Amino acid sequence: MTIAVLMGGRSAEHEISLMSGGAILTALSKRGFPNIRAVTVSREHQWSADGSPATFSQALEGVDVALLAFHGEWGEDGRAQALMEWLGLPYNGSRPTASALAMDKPMSRILLREHGLSIPQGSTHMRPGDRNAMERLVEDIARTHPFPIVVKPASRGSSVGVTLVRTAHQLIPALHEAFRYDSRALVEEYLDGIEVSCGVLEELSGKLMALPVAQIIPTRDHALFDFHAKYSGETQELVPAPLAPDIAQRVAETALTAHFALGCRHYSRTDMIIVAGKPIVLELNTLPGLTPESILPKEALAAGLSYPALIERLVGLASRDRIQ
Repeated sequence: MTIAVLMGGRSAEHEISLMSGGAILTALSKRGFPNIRAVTVSREHQWSADGSPATFSQALEGVDVALLAFHGEWGEDGRAQALMEWLGLPYNGSRPTASALAMDKPMSRILLREHGLSIPQGSTHMRPGDRNAMERLVEDIARTHPFPIVVKPASRGSSVGVTLVRTAHQLIPALHEAFRYDSRALVEEYLDGIEVSCGVLEELSGKLMALPVAQIIPTRDHALFDFHAKYSGETQELVPAPLAPDIAQRVAETALTAHFALGCRHYSRTDMIIVAGKPIVLELNTLPGLTPESILPKEALAAGLSYPALIERLVGLASRDRIQ
């Protein structure tokens, strides 16, 4: 069996994807898989296989299973998954529709709310066409949203483009930052609570299990678990989280419900904030970070599954669900 590990891409999370892909390659080698291929996509969308330039069809020729280590737009939003479906190539993670829904925060929140889950109060806004329209947008947000608020792109991962806004004067730069990454911006209430994350992992039998909950504690310099806080190495992650058993159970049930609500497959990770004992869903990740130091692998380890064993599980799940 030949396994291709796909990484990189045009996402703002390109470097993080390379880290996940490199870790997966090492784990596969440790588990004794003999035929492994590193497939890298550059920011300019140039493909390579084991370091040699190739078309995407050449890079994937003779591959039996693809392990997607992409993160963010293009790789996690359903487009890479649709390519795998078109090629008839088994792959890990959710299928195109669920992937696209999870990346689109406004759309995913409609489904999450319909399944009884709590989400932050907020609104979605299109990029204004000119300066006057931007000024009207700022006035409207300042009038209808009590500060502090959070401004973020409507469809990006890893907290890319996210800003905590405390005053109306900070709104214009925050909106410009969000609109750098998306034509829509999500404006939502700032929630002060316990930030947690909970992975869901499927067994080969098809049974879903919620992994032990992780509590995320950013440094005092970071009021938000933003891109820098996630990857600077400064944030503390406690696995399992020191939560009361009933609250931990609520978080786990929320993660399982979110996974089901969006139609996810194989695994996912749901990020939440606990306010007054209630988990509030921030987002669901269909291809969460997969280095040994990433949150979901830490949760899997706390459940007794080593990192190499986790990667082998993903190979098994992808192989099991061959595209018909």
